[in-house]
Amino acid sequence: GPSVERLNEPVIRVRGPGVVPRLARVETTQIAPSWNVLEAAFIDVANGSRGRYSVEGMLGKIFNEDWQLWAVLIGDHLQALIGTELSVELTGNRCASIVFGVGDDPKTWVGIITQLEEWAKTQGCNRMEVWARKGWAKYLDEYKLTHVMLERAI
Repeated sequence: GPSVERLNEPVIRVRGPGVVPRLARVETTQIAPSWNVLEAAFIDVANGSRGRYSVEGMLGKIFNEDWQLWAVLIGDHLQALIGTELSVELTGNRCASIVFGVGDDPKTWVGIITQLEEWAKTQGCNRMEVWARKGWAKYLDEYKLTHVMLERAI
């Protein structure tokens, strides 16, 4: 598929039947040349994180290779941006976590998570988890709601 750099070119946004979302890993070398396309998504993630994430902090995690960055493309249009993290649990099991996801019209692209699951398996993971607001559960039928996070500003 096209590299993220091509997103800097003017594009025609094609939607409709037969337009299939594609998942593309965004390499760190692609971030700067594509920043004019990526910046708004990073800001949306930071603004929706209730103070957990900053743009600078997320970029630090990605450039340090603690997180992986993924683009969901429909045609050459950036439909969504997803961040993942690989970890080893106390039991020794490997887990892939979706630490953020932001984009337009989730029902058109959320099925792409199966490709992330396949990638996670190649990384030795036997579990995938998604950190998300409660509303995402309706899009992720095959996932089980196992915990609720309670928080309070102090």
